[in-house]
Amino acid sequence: LKIKTTVVVVFKWKKRKCLHKMSGLTNGGETHGYRWGQTLSEVTVHIPIGDARGRDINVKVGRQHICIGRRMDQDALLEGTLWKPVLVDETEWVVDGGVLEVKLAKDNRRDENVQLGPSSEWWNGIIQGEDSLDRGAVSVDDYVRRGEIPPEQQAALCREQAEIMSMRDAAAAKAAAATKVELALPQSTRENLASLRRSFPDIPIEYGDTSAA
Repeated sequence: LKIKTTVVVVFKWKKRKCLHKMSGLTNGGETHGYRWGQTLSEVTVHIPIGDARGRDINVKVGRQHICIGRRMDQDALLEGTLWKPVLVDETEWVVDGGVLEVKLAKDNRRDENVQLGPSSEWWNGIIQGEDSLDRGAVSVDDYVRRGEIPPEQQAALCREQAEIMSMRDAAAAKAAAATKVELALPQSTRENLASLRRSFPDIPIEYGDTSAA
């Protein structure tokens, strides 16, 4: 009979002077409760905690599970199954300026990493089922050095970057054309458009001539 066990490490806060500088976040995204970013070797999460101190925070990290919360509050700040397995013993966290920073070490030693290369450790979110990656801000150069990527993956990444740049250029051109059209409209029409956008900020409102429809 084999018994499978899961190890969960509770990281204890030690009172110390914080000399840590918060990491910049790239290749990640933002949700209502936290911001995150990643490199080839680690995932970094920033959680705003107000005036809470390190000893007020409880951080539990397992092989593929995370639970972060305030000690006196039953509601978790972040909890769920991680996007991919992590190296528990190499997890670090610190509180600075009202922000909790958690660094999760990616498990680059798994067999699939050898076969598939760096792309196998790419995260689309922190929690499985919550895709929060900002694809418009992806930067391969901030994720991995080109020399670490197999040639076929380098070609694929170049194609993806070209597609992203093409989408950005098309969106910019469309916005510029729309602005030019609106500037030529009567002032009363421009004021009506501005009023509609203030009233419905979540709805994209563009001017168009429907008289021929």
